[in-house]
Amino acid sequence: DLASVSTSLTLAQQYPFIYAAVGVHPSNVQELTERDYEWLEEKLAASKAVAVGEIGLDYYWDKEPEVQARQRESFSRQLQLAKKLDKPVIIHSRDAAKDTLDVMAAEGGSQLRAAIHCFSYTKETAREFQKWDYYFGIGGVLTFKNAKKLVETIAKIPLKRFLVEKDSPYLFPEPHKGKRNDSSQISYWMNRIADIRVMAPEEIEKQTEMNARKMYRLSEAVGAEYMAYLGNPAYTMAVLEKHGFRFQKKYGQKFLIDTHILEKIIDAAEITKDDFVLEIGPGIGTM
Repeated sequence: DLASVSTSLTLAQQYPFIYAAVGVHPSNVQELTERDYEWLEEKLAASKAVAVGEIGLDYYWDKEPEVQARQRESFSRQLQLAKKLDKPVIIHSRDAAKDTLDVMAAEGGSQLRAAIHCFSYTKETAREFQKWDYYFGIGGVLTFKNAKKLVETIAKIPLKRFLVEKDSPYLFPEPHKGKRNDSSQISYWMNRIADIRVMAPEEIEKQTEMNARKMYRLSEAVGAEYMAYLGNPAYTMAVLEKHGFRFQKKYGQKFLIDTHILEKIIDAAEITKDDFVLEIGPGIGTM
């Protein structure tokens, strides 16, 4: 609500490691006025306000048609603010997948930079959001025993589209459900992602940090430490072995000889349609 927006901005100004999202949750939009939307726009101008959110639709708690209509209206208004100010959006969507997609499509779809907070829909719904290259917020729900469909989705989403989040104080991970959640618990679902993707937790941590920095524009540079990690020959070999690349040694070098090498490279690098690929090297390349 508006009060918590003020609190978030105050904390962001006090602490260098805190950033704020400015927006009104769907369950709190019923009484918003034109002046309130103007106030939100003013607050989004703050240097530590990095996103609009969390905004969206919640049909789990709010089932009355007129209330849901009001949510859709406010959702559109706040998406328009995000476009106007070039801010990413954090999307709350519960029991409202189709209407969420419809509203976002009407407001530009791929023109928005968005993260689906606490994603819990099916892999089919995930594919619809993937068409716009959105991010997927993954939290403690992934550790729950009934998280089968989310596990299936995690196996399919490109790793460069993951964000890890906690939704404090809710969604404490198994085996301690019901307790107060906080940042110290993130390793539970970070490790679960690593298990599903057959990767080291450290790889998940580094990639999701880079994803968050890109989503929220926290840094134009990825950082020397991460670039050194990517340039490590051991990491390169691990990726090649994981994806089954085949080699032939010739002229003192190892050449890739796969028939479907381009498809393997795209899969290993999780390249999307909006990525810019620069090949550096002699000769005629496959790119």
